[in-house]
Amino acid sequence: MKIVIPIEPKALERPRFTKAGHAYTSQGDKVFKTRFIILCRRAFKDDPYNVPISVSIRFYLKPPARPKFKHYHAVRPDVDNYLKSVFDAANGVLWTDDALIFDVHATKLYDWTGEPRIEIEIMPYGEIKCGAI
Repeated sequence: MKIVIPIEPKALERPRFTKAGHAYTSQGDKVFKTRFIILCRRAFKDDPYNVPISVSIRFYLKPPARPKFKHYHAVRPDVDNYLKSVFDAANGVLWTDDALIFDVHATKLYDWTGEPRIEIEIMPYGEIKCGAI
């Protein structure tokens, strides 16, 4: 199953702390999560996966004026921070819990058409063939 979420990828920020020491989520992370969930529900009408899954994600980002590398976004933010934002937002929508993910493939790419997006491919454990990954 493959879905395309037409949203600019956002890396999950580190938690912020008040002077009293209470942690809170940044406003940007909250906005991304809300928009991601809405777009995800439009693209994915089934119940969330509740079996072990393999996930492949491609993050397409707007290229800067002078990219360091032509195709790959091999600069900060780190790909794992992009993954964290998607995994957190997709809990309860695409899968019941991101603990079900046993295999992950992630790529950050520049999209020269100017259409940032996140492409997610999910393969349930029972459908994975030997050597397919």
